[in-house]
Amino acid sequence: MRRVSALIARCARVDTPVLVLGESGTGKELVARAVHRHSKRAARPFVSVNCGALPDSLLETELFGHKRGAFTGAVASRSGLLDAADGGTLFLDEIGEMSAAMQVRLLRTLDSGEVPRIGEERAFHVNVRVVAATNKDLSQEAAEGRFRWDLFYRVSTVIVTVPPLRERRDDVPLLVQHFIAPFVRAGKSLRFSPEAMARLQQYDWPGNIRELRNLIERLLILHEGEEIGMAMLPREFLKSAAPTAAEAEPEGTSDTLPSLAEIERRHVERVLRATGWNKARAARVLEVDIKTLNKKIRDSGISRPA
Repeated sequence: MRRVSALIARCARVDTPVLVLGESGTGKELVARAVHRHSKRAARPFVSVNCGALPDSLLETELFGHKRGAFTGAVASRSGLLDAADGGTLFLDEIGEMSAAMQVRLLRTLDSGEVPRIGEERAFHVNVRVVAATNKDLSQEAAEGRFRWDLFYRVSTVIVTVPPLRERRDDVPLLVQHFIAPFVRAGKSLRFSPEAMARLQQYDWPGNIRELRNLIERLLILHEGEEIGMAMLPREFLKSAAPTAAEAEPEGTSDTLPSLAEIERRHVERVLRATGWNKARAARVLEVDIKTLNKKIRDSGISRPA
């Protein structure tokens, strides 16, 4: 991430197009905003559009604007986002989802700087710095004919790749504190046990930083003021973690391998320890009711430590 930050600082000093690559939820728009904020265009607008969220006709209108009467429903002339971003930065999120026809129109505008409104013959000039982002491999998309090579070269003068959260696990505690901080200022609190924090760092985070932020908000709603232990984490976190060396079952011959009943007894005991012998929480983790849990404790001879 320090390398990403240094690259942002370098490309912010010039007006070349920037392509931000990364999985969904890694913070590509934050990178784009950082490029704008540290550039000489910082005082001018930062305008963003999600190219994958709009159909062609609507995306064209959003980008280029239209003249009154250009199509049914165009009761007034309207400026587009390219016009709104004049002098500033236009962020094209999910540019890999843009159709071939829109790619042609966008390329022509980026090459000439001329923006023709829909329904107008006269074009006007804009001075816009383009930052694009995608979670796709655009070079592969171009090789397979789904993205224009000329547009790829036009928007990728500098490429910034944002690593997924699973490749920067040491950042998880820092990000947790970052997301908790606004709630702490509002008088709320949230603490993680060392085991729970370690489990967060072991998790693969398919939703990346967006998933982490959502988890923090959910835990604040459900467990404000409590220390978050292992049992309070969502089910997917408990299932995804590999057992520690102490928890792993030893290999051995058929004479030394534990029976199914013994494995169940160990697991129930481990969950009870993790929940501080809170039977209601342990039952939720084990997905059984309290009566069933009490029966397993009694039948297995599990006793609570002093």
